[in-house]
Amino acid sequence: MKLILENWRKHINEVTTLEPEVKQGFRKAIVDSNFWNLPHEEYDVVDSTSLKMPDGSYAGETPASVVLAKHLNDTAQELGTDLLFVVTVEKDDGYVLRDGDANYPNNWLMGGEFNGPNASSGKNLIIIKLRPLEEDFELSNVNFIPKLLINLISQVVNHEMVHYWQMKKQAKSKGLSDEEAWEELLCDPEQIPLGASQADRDEWEQRCGRAPPKDHHGKEVYVTRHGEIDAYAHEAAEQLLTYMSPEEVIRHLRTSSGVRWAAQQSLAVRLFMDTLARDSKEIRKFWTKLYTQIQQQSQELSEDSDFQANMKKKLPKELDFLLNKGKNNTKVGPGIKNPKNPKFDSKPPGASGG
Repeated sequence: MKLILENWRKHINEVTTLEPEVKQGFRKAIVDSNFWNLPHEEYDVVDSTSLKMPDGSYAGETPASVVLAKHLNDTAQELGTDLLFVVTVEKDDGYVLRDGDANYPNNWLMGGEFNGPNASSGKNLIIIKLRPLEEDFELSNVNFIPKLLINLISQVVNHEMVHYWQMKKQAKSKGLSDEEAWEELLCDPEQIPLGASQADRDEWEQRCGRAPPKDHHGKEVYVTRHGEIDAYAHEAAEQLLTYMSPEEVIRHLRTSSGVRWAAQQSLAVRLFMDTLARDSKEIRKFWTKLYTQIQQQSQELSEDSDFQANMKKKLPKELDFLLNKGKNNTKVGPGIKNPKNPKFDSKPPGASGG
């Protein structure tokens, strides 16, 4: 496989895009690892001798997580990247995937995290966090579908790679090293973890030389962070395009129930619609980036250049329609009411990245 680090797609201002060959390469690594057929139950979890966490403890691992990490890292090297993947397994038995849990038995994923430059390895670190399985988990369970598990992990890998390229883009535009760009991102006040402990906040103040802002915005701060809107839009577009063509996705979005449909199909869309008011500027930013991501990712799926042109031409009107702001959404007359904004009874996606 050719080295393509220098030839990855240039980033445009609106969204961060990923080269199709890279996404396909990492997805193939997940598939080829066949990790789900290896031991991964709660009693298979052991302390890793090499995966030391920031607090000094050792991460958990299983034969399945070790093989998955190896395939991802082999592919990262073949692609000529400076990425290092670490796959951990939660050791707390409260996170064991059990019958009756949401999305059982296919969602083994806790989440992902881009951790920036790693001093010991000299590479940029992406952590994938898995849940262990309950004892006597049966792969023969008719509801277990490996493709769904593969999709979840692939989407989270791509989500974290968006953050990786956001850092790379900032480093290039400002003439910084990866370490310097990462420090700038860490000292962005909106990047402070929600619910951070006082010790974490003190560490941020010591690192950045100023007091951190008050943590009072809850989940809204997280999803409206500059980098997260971009990453979740990429993830949402992937989820919507998993089983439908770009044309079919847009056709569904254009209906009066398009927002509700998108939230049912995509956990990333549901997170935003649950968290923010539909008329907020942040939601409009998200939908703009989502449409642009559908356009960008459709280039990987379709050769229809007319679709690309139509997307660019119709985007403003499409957004007005979706957000009930266009003149065509004003309905008057006896017995006719404007549609209510839908509400979604759901939780944030457990499989989404940070």
